[in-house]
Amino acid sequence: MRKCGCGRFSALFLFLALLCGCASAPSDDLLYYKSVSAEWYAPDRELPSSEPRDNVNGDDPDDVYVKSLSQTFLKGYRFVLKNGKIWCAKEGKDGWELFLGTGLPFARKKGAFDSPSSISEIFADGDCLFAFDDRGRMYYVYTQKLPDEKIWDWRNVFGWPDKRVLRQNGLVRNKRGWAMGVRRKDILWYEDRFANQHHYGTMGLATLYFLSEDGQTIFFTDSGMPVDFSNRIQGPEHGSFVARSIGCSGSTIFLIADDGTMYTRLIDFDTMGCDPMFFKYTYRKLPQKWTGKDYLSNYSPWALPAEDWKREPAIPLFGKARLSRFISIHQNGQGNFARELRVAGIDPYGNEGYYFKQISSDEWQFRRAPLSIREGDFLSGKTERGMPTEFDFSGIFFDSGKTDETVSCSVSGFDIASEGESTLTFTMERDGWKETASFTVYTVEMWTYMVRYNPGFDGTPKQFFCTVVSPPETLETEHEEFGNFLKGLFGSIDRKVFALSCEASSEYAYIAGKRADGSEWYAVMGAGGNVIHPSEFAVQSIAGFYRDEGILLDPAKEFSAADIPEIERKIDSNKKFISYMKGELESYEIRKESTNRFYRTYSVVDFITTITLLNKIDFPKIKTMTSFGDRLVGTNAENFRNMYEYRSANYPSLIELTERRVENYEAVLNALRGGAKSAKCGAFLMDSFPQYFSAAGIPSFLDGISPSVSQTAVLKILGDEPFLSAFMLESCSGGNERAVVSVSGSSYAIRSALSASTSLGVPLSDYLSEHPIELDAHFLAVEGGGFLRKTFGVKSLQQKKGKFVWDGTALRITAENSVFPDNVIFESARCPDSAKKVRSQK
Repeated sequence: MRKCGCGRFSALFLFLALLCGCASAPSDDLLYYKSVSAEWYAPDRELPSSEPRDNVNGDDPDDVYVKSLSQTFLKGYRFVLKNGKIWCAKEGKDGWELFLGTGLPFARKKGAFDSPSSISEIFADGDCLFAFDDRGRMYYVYTQKLPDEKIWDWRNVFGWPDKRVLRQNGLVRNKRGWAMGVRRKDILWYEDRFANQHHYGTMGLATLYFLSEDGQTIFFTDSGMPVDFSNRIQGPEHGSFVARSIGCSGSTIFLIADDGTMYTRLIDFDTMGCDPMFFKYTYRKLPQKWTGKDYLSNYSPWALPAEDWKREPAIPLFGKARLSRFISIHQNGQGNFARELRVAGIDPYGNEGYYFKQISSDEWQFRRAPLSIREGDFLSGKTERGMPTEFDFSGIFFDSGKTDETVSCSVSGFDIASEGESTLTFTMERDGWKETASFTVYTVEMWTYMVRYNPGFDGTPKQFFCTVVSPPETLETEHEEFGNFLKGLFGSIDRKVFALSCEASSEYAYIAGKRADGSEWYAVMGAGGNVIHPSEFAVQSIAGFYRDEGILLDPAKEFSAADIPEIERKIDSNKKFISYMKGELESYEIRKESTNRFYRTYSVVDFITTITLLNKIDFPKIKTMTSFGDRLVGTNAENFRNMYEYRSANYPSLIELTERRVENYEAVLNALRGGAKSAKCGAFLMDSFPQYFSAAGIPSFLDGISPSVSQTAVLKILGDEPFLSAFMLESCSGGNERAVVSVSGSSYAIRSALSASTSLGVPLSDYLSEHPIELDAHFLAVEGGGFLRKTFGVKSLQQKKGKFVWDGTALRITAENSVFPDNVIFESARCPDSAKKVRSQK
């Protein structure tokens, strides 16, 4: 995505200044608490050096012929790593010298950042050199002048709207490789699938591409995106292709597999269609009156979808010929086809060098060069393919808020990448007949200003724009009712850019649209037909960590001193899990107001551009930005609010449970360190809040009354929400009135009561009659308004504070209102003797 690149115009810069300025960001540390439990650790980890492992041009080369992560080149310069420092040679001159005198990134402005002690990886393209230090932190420098950028001036922050330090996180740390591509003035234009050329603008972009550990997915980020690796590109062959290595130049990716199969594709955030605030897109072939050398061609519609993966012709191998994992691609002119591919290897006569060709050519040639290829670097020749990275979902259809029982829907070949193509199918079944119709749907990910980890797979969803292909002939059906139904959905939006929206993960996909009359419809689909709500997906994800065997001790095992290292590791893992959740809560709390302010500011700018008619002007792109900006910013704000509400409701309870676990494990550890021959987890350690409530003798179902309004009511433990310390309060007098009552500190209070009653040797109910459990109560959700409205007045119940008291036989919940500071909203009857005789656990 462009940082700007749209010309000089005061209203545009007002728009960008307001938009950027309103999104104040939290600290780097908070940004890097990921939305997935596997990333508990701080982002800075040791990044092994690429030298001498990747020294394909030799340990002390005269030149660089094939790029690697220790040796690279760009226009006019060569760079190599030696002992953790960058050495440079200018084209046409002999000899190497420390780059910019130090060989390490440094800040010309005092105090901007500290120089790293060592560089582990480098890559160059166009006019940029990128480097990662031994802690996985990125730096970059320009070799040509750019607007608002200084030449030969190291930078350590990246991205937009907030510039931050980019680190190799858990998604890419074990990558098979990475490469970087610059698309700017040297290439000048991009040519879309309809052969229309588009000028690069004024800024261009630099994109980093990381090949995943399994070789099937490419994670990417660029200078106009948040500092993360949350965007992905599906690999060739529906994602089943397993690449050994990756190269890139000018946004053109080059992949090679162990069997020598090669693919290329020109793709970045702009060309895939994800940037409608800055570019116009189309799914139709439109005439183009400008060439790529004309600046105005930047404003003409860019054709979608982006070009497909192109399988490159095989390199013929005979005699002693072999290929290696070392591949590179470099730009050598203007346009898409000014790229040269190189593959290091051996020719049929045993000479070292590299095979090369222009990307548009079908013929490979070989050029001898003094390369150094180790045996392990040669391709194995083995053909390996993984499972396709696509999903099939099926489900139900909602029309104007109601389920249409006569219609079912499904989507096949859906990929959670940043762009993709899938098939959406509707089936109608009525009065003994059944008919089906399918449509091609193109998806492109909505840009977000939020730092993420692995959306779609970590408990958070992805948001997409969708475009459906629905020419008139696809809407002709055997049954008139079905035809009218399809025409109501798609009759007026054939190839209309981004007419639909989608939210998806690896577990579900929701596709939404509007009819001409403004009524909304939703295709709600899940894996195996299981329609899952996004919040449930998030619960499953975080619950999986909590229950992961890697952080649990066996509750039945007698531990000995030999187990101390394992106990220490699992205590540490649980503490990191707690820190992860607390960090996310703090990060989301800080960003909550920034998100709201971002949305409010955009709305003001959108209003100003509307009333001044600036949104009618498409030079320089005011109309383009305002056409989709509201949906982008609004969707981001809504998505953030959903994630914030989920975390604020669930994480405190999970933190509480995990803290009890840590206390129990530490008791085991201290006993063994104190000389005990054996120890086991205590009897008072529970895995869920319903277990704690049951241990305290609280029945799963309690009858009672609401004294203030003399209505009967029931209180239920939320047994199907094991990680929520909460109850459901329901009125028995009709009206479907319910409230979720959350209590804090329940696990600690119940465990303390169990421990005390056991020490005293008395039944728990007797102990609680003298020392009742008293907890703070909060009200998370409310449905209805009869007795609750009478009890609390007109103010929101969620704003009320309350108390939860259990004395072993009766339960009372009170809440404040404007008149009575201690108003009883629920009081149970006394429990029968059978429930009363809860004995202490021993």
